[in-house]
Amino acid sequence: MLVCRDNGDSISVKLFEQIIDEEQAHFNHFDSVGEHIKTLGNVYLSKIAGTSASTGGFGKGFVISQGGGE
Repeated sequence: MLVCRDNGDSISVKLFEQIIDEEQAHFNHFDSVGEHIKTLGNVYLSKIAGTSASTGGFGKGFVISQGGGE
């Protein structure tokens, strides 16, 4: 960013700032998910996968509704 700023390229500076902000949000999200997994384990994983924690390795996984709506 400093090179862009030093050369008067404000558009690239804004682009890099936006990318950095978005990547920080991604990092924060995945860091939070990692903490939830450490703390709650299979209960958390089953909740985000939409299955019961008691199903073990035989969960439905991610299921897409196959209704007739358009």
